[in-house]
Amino acid sequence: MSKRGTTTSGFLFTAIRAKVVRAKDAPHHRSNPSESPSRVNGQHRLPHRGILNGILIFGLLAFASAVYASGAPVPMPVSRALDNATPTSAPATATSAGAFPKALAGNPTNAMPMGGDATATSTNTPPKSRGGDSTRVSSPSTPIPRVATATPSPVATATSPPPAAAALRTGAYVPGAAQNTALLDQFEGMTGKKMAIVPWYAPWGYQNGWYTSALDTAALNAVAARGSTPFITWEAWGTINGVDPSHVANITGGKFDAYIDSWANGLKAFGKPVYLRPFHEMNFQGYPWSVGTNGNTAADLIAAWRHVHDRFARAGATNVLWVWCPNPQNNVVALKDIYPGDAYVDWLGVDVYNGGTQFDWGGWVSAQQAMAQTYAIFQALSPTKPVMIPETSSVEQGGSKAQWITDLYTSLPRAMPNVRAIVWFHENWTATDSRNLPVADWRLDTSPAALQAFRNT
Repeated sequence: MSKRGTTTSGFLFTAIRAKVVRAKDAPHHRSNPSESPSRVNGQHRLPHRGILNGILIFGLLAFASAVYASGAPVPMPVSRALDNATPTSAPATATSAGAFPKALAGNPTNAMPMGGDATATSTNTPPKSRGGDSTRVSSPSTPIPRVATATPSPVATATSPPPAAAALRTGAYVPGAAQNTALLDQFEGMTGKKMAIVPWYAPWGYQNGWYTSALDTAALNAVAARGSTPFITWEAWGTINGVDPSHVANITGGKFDAYIDSWANGLKAFGKPVYLRPFHEMNFQGYPWSVGTNGNTAADLIAAWRHVHDRFARAGATNVLWVWCPNPQNNVVALKDIYPGDAYVDWLGVDVYNGGTQFDWGGWVSAQQAMAQTYAIFQALSPTKPVMIPETSSVEQGGSKAQWITDLYTSLPRAMPNVRAIVWFHENWTATDSRNLPVADWRLDTSPAALQAFRNT
């Protein structure tokens, strides 16, 4: 409101000012706001009638001025409290089989590329691709010049989604790149982007090249030297001294404490931040540590997670960031029933893939559609936790992969502002190892348009 509507004397027309003056402009010198203007500090004052008439005329003029000044509505300032308000979750999409991949609608057989055996089994052998060198970063079929194109910001309207709450961290899984950073150099040169997160996988009791159960301190240091954050998916494949960690009650029973402590002490010594993702996709029964496989229950998984976490805490490995990452909600178990609790989790995560028409997963779905229901559940579980997509990719068949990528890195974080990190799964699964795996080329550069879309985000 204009100041010309708020310049009357402090003791005049209190009732009128209450309607036309903003609270911050209201007078503060009277100890009792209800006190009559003719009674100040308890003393009656009886002005001359002529003076009163003059005051009345002056007050009416002031009132008219105030009404004139307030003729147009004045927008109220947005409270700064909204800056820290809990983000509104995206609306959950329908849970019919047509809305999500088949695995998300009750058939976890072919859920995600990283799966093991498609049936519940005590066999604990990781995919043969782990640790191999069959996947190399490829060059695009057509050279693409580097283009620094910024995505325009949307015009803010009443229905616009909120902006991302924090800068988005970008990463990519390139097999063997943490152990051979020349592969990472090649990927970053191809995309024109530096990867803030560099992931790899490690088993508990297995060895195949770089895929080893020992903590890879060389990879940790190599990634950190680039200014990136290491990200380790710690998979309960294999055995240690003949004991299978995928029967997770064995973990809680203390049979792997020495091994767990070796990792805890090693990561404490490393000293820099590192993401750690144990028991990932624990609601996908292709993994032997999942709920409903090898006798594992939801309570068993929670107890095992907490046991591992507590041993790290005792070792003082406070630099470890714990990433709890189920598959999108399915009918295996409710996510709330396998959540270890806020005290045991730093990041919430979910892997998001689009199978398009190449797989019978419900057709072409955007990353936002595939994630909407799970994001809403995350908001209910822990509305302030940051969210990560530790694995994501799309096929080309069935739609525009380029647009899918653009939406993944722009529209999704705006609609789901707790999403703070996205990691692309850059691996070519064009051969299978006798498992029911989704064979596809999940790499980023399957077409010049897809690669350019990533470069432009």
